[in-house]
Amino acid sequence: MTGRSWRTGEPFDVGRRSDYDIALVGPDLFEMGRALGLKAKDGTRIGPLYDARLDALGLLDLRDDLARLAGRPVNFMLYADLESAFKRPWIWVP
Repeated sequence: MTGRSWRTGEPFDVGRRSDYDIALVGPDLFEMGRALGLKAKDGTRIGPLYDARLDALGLLDLRDDLARLAGRPVNFMLYADLESAFKRPWIWVP
């Protein structure tokens, strides 16, 4: 999560209900995405992932549960490693 709209640069939840973009980091999951034919943007990021791909990766129920709990849309991005994920603006959420 970056705390800003990627489209407008507006701060989180200003003038709209923002979504959560969550980075999932791990070489195995990243390679599973590649094996499904997903392209890595800049060679470092896959996503956002949509229903059919989330289902194939076993993440659809998790995404739906998180969205329900958060009361807003949730999107997942896949990264092979933390270094790649940290190249983008982010907020750490334990």
